[in-house]
Amino acid sequence: MQSLKESNKTLVERLRAARETMEKVAIVGLARQPFAAGEAKEKCGNCSHFLPSHEFCDMPDLQLPVDKDWWCLLWRE
Repeated sequence: MQSLKESNKTLVERLRAARETMEKVAIVGLARQPFAAGEAKEKCGNCSHFLPSHEFCDMPDLQLPVDKDWWCLLWRE
């Protein structure tokens, strides 16, 4: 089984290769609900890439508007 770090590395590589916004959204798994119970801290609004004043994801390879109550597979403290 891949480690979480390896999985994130693979996701970032796929994200960098993606050209279309919807493809990027699918790769990072943006969702309007938690992936599993107990993941409330992993909302976009709690991620270090989230810019609350603009409701924007500032992840270098993503760069798009997001809602603070969405979830992402590449969430980061």
